[in-house]
Amino acid sequence: LRACNDLLAAINYYPLYADSFGYIRSKPYELPTARTVDAFYATNKTSIIQPGAQEELDIFNAPNKIVRYLENAERGYIIASVTNDDPNSKLSTVNRGRTIVDVEAVADIANQSSLDAYVARIMAEKKVYQRITFETLNMPNHEYLDCLYVDNSELDVAGKYIETAWEMDLRPGGKMKHLCRKAVGL
Repeated sequence: LRACNDLLAAINYYPLYADSFGYIRSKPYELPTARTVDAFYATNKTSIIQPGAQEELDIFNAPNKIVRYLENAERGYIIASVTNDDPNSKLSTVNRGRTIVDVEAVADIANQSSLDAYVARIMAEKKVYQRITFETLNMPNHEYLDCLYVDNSELDVAGKYIETAWEMDLRPGGKMKHLCRKAVGL
């Protein structure tokens, strides 16, 4: 499984997962901003969201430059990098006055364009995440890494979030806890 998932990551695919029918699947990685919304949750008069939502934002040690390289005996080095130099970003090299670099060697990348796409994906995933946790009534229709649109007035948030985990209380009247994250530009 680890070997398969490593190969899938090298071609910019999601790791293997089982869908709600038990089929083993994978698909090309999509940036969260480009994904279609799988479910909507809003705090309004017909809302199923329970009170007590929580929010967390962690900006410690977030890199503002990603570098990945592959040493190939036949072709030499293949290097790709992405730098956050956006003056509107609090984490950029411009606003921090320094570069925090995340450098790693990679294996089994086919070509420069695959490495460039891989590094762009890493930069998207290495962004600072706003994490929210909220409870609803049980909603058994969720899949792996669903894209949710959450409009929660209690937290004053509205936007697309990727659901990274959930928990269900399977008793009658049970609740479902949703753990979601969203990359935010600071």
